[in-house]
Amino acid sequence: MTPELENKLSRCSTLPSPPQVASELIELANVPDTEIQDVVKILQKDPALSLKILRVANSPMYANQRKIATLDQATLTIGLNGILALALSFSLVKSFRSEKTAGLDYPLFWKRAMISASISRAIGESCALICLEELFMATLIQDIGMLALDRAYPQLYADSTLDQAWHSRVVSHEQQSIGASHGSVGCWLLSRWNFPERLQMAVSTSDAPDRLAQTDDRLEFSRCVTLSGLIAELYLTKAKKERVMKVANQANEWLGMTAEAFTGILEKLEDAIAESEKLFDCHIHDEQTAELLLETAKETLLVRNMQAIQQVENLQYHTIMLESRYQNLEETSRLDSLTGAYNRSFLDDVIEATFQSAITNATSLSFLFVDLDNFKKLNDTYGHQTGDSILMAVGKTLKSQTRNTDFVGRYGGEEFFIIMPGVNTSMGAMVCERILNEFRRTTHDVGPDQSLIVTVSLGIATLEKGKGFQHFHEMIRAADKALYASKSGGRNRWTAFHSLSPSDTVQSTT
Repeated sequence: MTPELENKLSRCSTLPSPPQVASELIELANVPDTEIQDVVKILQKDPALSLKILRVANSPMYANQRKIATLDQATLTIGLNGILALALSFSLVKSFRSEKTAGLDYPLFWKRAMISASISRAIGESCALICLEELFMATLIQDIGMLALDRAYPQLYADSTLDQAWHSRVVSHEQQSIGASHGSVGCWLLSRWNFPERLQMAVSTSDAPDRLAQTDDRLEFSRCVTLSGLIAELYLTKAKKERVMKVANQANEWLGMTAEAFTGILEKLEDAIAESEKLFDCHIHDEQTAELLLETAKETLLVRNMQAIQQVENLQYHTIMLESRYQNLEETSRLDSLTGAYNRSFLDDVIEATFQSAITNATSLSFLFVDLDNFKKLNDTYGHQTGDSILMAVGKTLKSQTRNTDFVGRYGGEEFFIIMPGVNTSMGAMVCERILNEFRRTTHDVGPDQSLIVTVSLGIATLEKGKGFQHFHEMIRAADKALYASKSGGRNRWTAFHSLSPSDTVQSTT
């Protein structure tokens, strides 16, 4: 954002600003040791807001067996961060929905915001995000910069040739007119209001999430925010097949979302919008539009050359092929007896089969080595029984951070190996970050009143659309080299092997 634009916005006396309750909630959101009673005291100042929070706590989203009657109970049910996010969302919407606008299509603006927020939970659950309420708020306010720009530049959105339903056109119009997009303006506005940094970044990149580095742990969250807006756009524009296909492919590329998962999200859209209508006391739903979008998506996602469907079919092919190949094996178990992960013998066969299939079908494939840091020292200090217990926990953790279509196996000792069909370089980076972060926050009991955190080192190699390696042994060696680089670089990090580089370089990421 240019200094001239920032100066003009700063001098604009009619910029939107959060109400008092919202300001107090923002302040609490930035305090690490916030107590439940601190939040409850603020919510009690706004009875209508309190009722909305209780309505959410008693909604199907939280499936409580008993009625939640107090704000204290609601906070325990939803969680402190969740309560802050939801309360702030309701407070901001209540304040800003009464604003007057110049050229901005206000009904369309709020429909997009509400639909984006409505579908955010389904998107977040599909990606196994744990901060669903924070995602709800980010999707709801992702376009808040448009409110500020509409105040500072009353004629900006008044152009009769501008179709405000298509945000790619809106962003292009903004860039041509003022040299900045509403995303950067929204980020600036939230910074002035002292919003948490992750929400600022999600708003800033809502129309361009790939501005974030592949290794940025905020990338998946930001991509979920962007996808919510794209799905809202499909709904509002009654999009044709080509547009639905493009968004589905984008979801697959960004988040590894299969065609089935994408369709599943659209199936939840109608009920999600209905729930938001109750919470925000508004009407945005068009039953015919929702049904038409779902029918279009289902029809579109049957096209055989669509990338997401192709990957699903390939994964199904892997499963059928493997079941056929191994049904006559001896009764030797496929699983490691200690960890419950696949054993080395089974892994070796799957490695070869998935590699050949990826080459044949020109699809992506990633191999990932996972090695426990300083495991020998842990064994010597706490004993083999504790070591075995940690190995079992590691197997469960790795399964929880990967897809059902991935193969998690114990390669030997404290070393694990993960085969990920359909996973390209950017998706592999997200998996590595997710695994590292999970291990960094997981504690293990090692004695009375004793616990420790066991970190891991990762090495990943990726076959991009069937290209990069001639033989699976070569790809395994590449992943092993990357693992060695992680361990020699200080451990507790991941390294990607860039197979297409002439010098076989690696990139280590902490």
